[in-house]
Amino acid sequence: MPSKLEVVPAPAGKRLGAAVLDWLPPVTVLTILLAIGFAGITKTQSGGFIVYDTSSVVLFGGIGAGLTLVYLVVLATLEGRSGVTPATASWASAARMLTATPLAVARCSCAASSPAPGCSWP
Repeated sequence: MPSKLEVVPAPAGKRLGAAVLDWLPPVTVLTILLAIGFAGITKTQSGGFIVYDTSSVVLFGGIGAGLTLVYLVVLATLEGRSGVTPATASWASAARMLTATPLAVARCSCAASSPAPGCSWP
């Protein structure tokens, strides 16, 4: 008779630490790129009007948003396939279903705010 694998929920501090570690890289990249974009705003005066050129904000902000989106897809894929993100692996606390199998991407897409039935979010 197979025994059911016990999963011990991670403490809130480990979960918060893992979330911070997961989101620190994209937030840092986005912040740096937006700062570069805002630094590139130029002001010209034409016909009595002041014109601000904000194309650098759009360019660098778009690049940062794109990189953040790619990171989000990679992170969701990693967690969906193995139940472990780089930060949860370093904190040794993986999100698992009650049967101790990895979560599916479809089941944990909104698990942070409202866990799907049958899921535990340790």
